[in-house]
Amino acid sequence: MFRWGSFQLHSGQKSSFLIDCGSLTDEDWWNIAFLIASKTCFGLVEGVSRGGLALAKALVQLARKGGHLLIVDDVLTTGASS
Repeated sequence: MFRWGSFQLHSGQKSSFLIDCGSLTDEDWWNIAFLIASKTCFGLVEGVSRGGLALAKALVQLARKGGHLLIVDDVLTTGASS
């Protein structure tokens, strides 16, 4: 699931590690969502296709009234897409 090496991201940037999100179970996603929800308040969740959808699905169950919109993606680099 967690690999070290040299990886080229869709943005063109390089990364020294890669987390294979496809190998996470529903329980793994729930645990990650629980940790995120314990640190921030959000009322709406939108997942960016395709990598953010599994985490967004788990986070929706933890949304609170009055919270902000949380946008979930599987990559954090520049904020731009290519």
